[in-house]
Amino acid sequence: RADGMVGKFCEQDAYAVIDVRELFDTYEWVVAKVNIFNFNVRLPTDPTRAGIQIPLSNESVNVILHRDLVHIQNNPDGISGEYSFGYATLKSTTPSFLAYGPGEFEAGFQIFEFKVQEDGTVRVRMPFCVNQPTRLINVPLNPLEWGLQTAGLFTVGRAKPWLARLEQAIRRLPFGTASFGPVFPLISLLNWLSAGVAARDYCISKEGLEKILLMKHYDLYYTMLMGTLLTWRQVEDWSNPETVPAWVTEGADVTNVEARIAESVSRG
Repeated sequence: RADGMVGKFCEQDAYAVIDVRELFDTYEWVVAKVNIFNFNVRLPTDPTRAGIQIPLSNESVNVILHRDLVHIQNNPDGISGEYSFGYATLKSTTPSFLAYGPGEFEAGFQIFEFKVQEDGTVRVRMPFCVNQPTRLINVPLNPLEWGLQTAGLFTVGRAKPWLARLEQAIRRLPFGTASFGPVFPLISLLNWLSAGVAARDYCISKEGLEKILLMKHYDLYYTMLMGTLLTWRQVEDWSNPETVPAWVTEGADVTNVEARIAESVSRG
């Protein structure tokens, strides 16, 4: 904040915990990359029917942290503390099969609000706001792009490093990145042909899909919050730095952290 210098954190600090209060003194803003785990697309979306589940690996979103989305208040009326932090989403510049979802929002923000009651109970709210979708998926007009996406799908993203140069060459071709979104036009066609029965009786509508997407978002963040709770319960006294393990503050390998949580759960 003092001199306007833009820098980058060291690689060994990639998972380290940063005190958000530094956004008031040290940093004007901080860009972070949020990895989305277990992000799958199910077709059809109805969980009571048979279908296929497509794993979309390496889904992530770049976000920006700023002091305007940080709130710290000790001992407000009736409770012990009220704390929140949040981030604004940044749109990805890399073409993706998804046209809406992690990294593909035109604009949006996520806030995490923690209210600490006098009895130690912590209540959490997670307000979320993004633009409504205009399309859900990008179907490439270039058939060579179909091959790249198919290779990425069947290798769960592992073939992407080997196909990087080919991908760049294909996308430099005329109409190399051109695509269309078939989902919403098909929904409109089905409702026109059925005189609205598809939306009324089978929830095949733009509004229905938006509700499903919101529920998917809620499910991901609820799972994240439960993982946070498991981590929280492993430390006896968070106010004492000597009792907080290094793998928390220094951001040890995520795999090791997950193994430690699993071990803690298995011990009860």
